[in-house]
Amino acid sequence: MENYNWPKDAHIKITDEEGSLFCESNDRAFDLSDNLMDFFDGSLLVAIFNLSRGERELWTCDYLKYIENLIEYDLSFDGYKVDIERLSQVNIPCDEEFLWKLSVDVDDDDEL
Repeated sequence: MENYNWPKDAHIKITDEEGSLFCESNDRAFDLSDNLMDFFDGSLLVAIFNLSRGERELWTCDYLKYIENLIEYDLSFDGYKVDIERLSQVNIPCDEEFLWKLSVDVDDDDEL
């Protein structure tokens, strides 16, 4: 579905808090939930989501909200809840990695 694809020229890298790689991709249709949740053991999963683009635009507040909505949609669609914390500064160039801390758990509100 085009509306939920990652931006053109996006490079996604996801690590644990110590920097060990979980996964990375240049695929615009990258499924965050399917790839990240391979590392979910039923307790809170904390991951660092890194995103960079080849373009010379800036990471503006509006653009960051757009990316954060994609992250939240991808994970919540599969029954997870996520807290998203920005680790990088706003208005840096998009060709520099922007980092978010993701704290992911099961969405207990979806249980019967």
